[in-house]
Amino acid sequence: MSAPDTARWIRLGLLALPVYGLLTFWSTLTPGQTKDPEAWARFVGSTSYLVDHMLGAIGGAILAILGLAILLMFFGNVLLGVAVWRSETLPRWAGAIWVASALLFYVLGAVLGMVTTGSSLITQPVAALLMVLSGAWIAWSVLRLSSTETVGVATQPRVQ
Repeated sequence: MSAPDTARWIRLGLLALPVYGLLTFWSTLTPGQTKDPEAWARFVGSTSYLVDHMLGAIGGAILAILGLAILLMFFGNVLLGVAVWRSETLPRWAGAIWVASALLFYVLGAVLGMVTTGSSLITQPVAALLMVLSGAWIAWSVLRLSSTETVGVATQPRVQ
């Protein structure tokens, strides 16, 4: 792949970060599981669930970095945030926000919600908005670079 093609794919891939956050945010607006099995069955059988949750949550997860399982999603997002923080090219605080959003979404939202209420918690849409903010910041910081700067950054190993 030539250098300009590589830069284009890098830029396109970075745009997936805020889109992932938006899809995840959208899918958390309707609360998830409930303790009432009949209500839960009606909810997951509805068209709105299929559209909102499946497209939003699964679509967002497809755009995420590692897998669909909560543990992999959590660690993959933490690793992404750490990589952004350590990159010396991308905005460090965008990486920190990304890590915080993973903690809020997966640990304090999904897992804690399943254990306590059986439903998603308010931390999930808040965390998803942080993903949008951080992902947009990361994408913007790269998109404002020229193609040669983007490719040079992506292809040069960092010496420790």
